[in-house]
Amino acid sequence: MNASGTHRPETKTTQGPRQTVEMLLDREETLATQRIETALQLLSDDLCSATDVRAKIRQHPRLSLALGAGLGFVVGPILLRALQRVLGATADVPVPGALPPYTLAGAVLASLRILRAKH
Repeated sequence: MNASGTHRPETKTTQGPRQTVEMLLDREETLATQRIETALQLLSDDLCSATDVRAKIRQHPRLSLALGAGLGFVVGPILLRALQRVLGATADVPVPGALPPYTLAGAVLASLRILRAKH
């Protein structure tokens, strides 16, 4: 009741519930953002540990040595043949203003020939 003795019904404003809903949404948005940041941080940590080659080599040195030797044995000749094809295709291409052997490919091929001659 008020001073005049009549009872005025209280008018409800839309700001009260609206502020509550907005506060709830803001809080949920903040929590969701924090959860996403945490998930991304954990994902990056897991990705870093999964791709840490040095740790894997320290854990399994003999397996790493065997895999390296096997890959070198299989992939080495393939890469050398591909390099020889590339060098053969680009050996006669002059580079203006460059000193002999004119191309990087020629320099690599010359160094490979020197290594082959020593063995």
